[in-house]
Amino acid sequence: MDKKRLSQKIERFKRDIEVYSEEMKDASDGWWAEVSEEEREYAFLSVISRLYTGVLVENKSIHDTMSDTFDFDEPITIACISCGFDEIYNRLRNE
Repeated sequence: MDKKRLSQKIERFKRDIEVYSEEMKDASDGWWAEVSEEEREYAFLSVISRLYTGVLVENKSIHDTMSDTFDFDEPITIACISCGFDEIYNRLRNE
């Protein structure tokens, strides 16, 4: 595969990831607006607990935190990273 074709494939992949991430964000925002306050509280506490355990207690990598601690597969991992999870992860690791 020549360099130009490879570059085009990489750009298309980046666009596809951005579209997928926006779709996931829109869907999660819609879900958040529809569920009860109690369900939002449970969701928030669950995420914070898993983040704390994976990153700070078990010192897992970002990938292992997403796959082992949150039990997510690769597509959601990519969406989470594009939504800022990687920045939160890195800041927690460096504090």
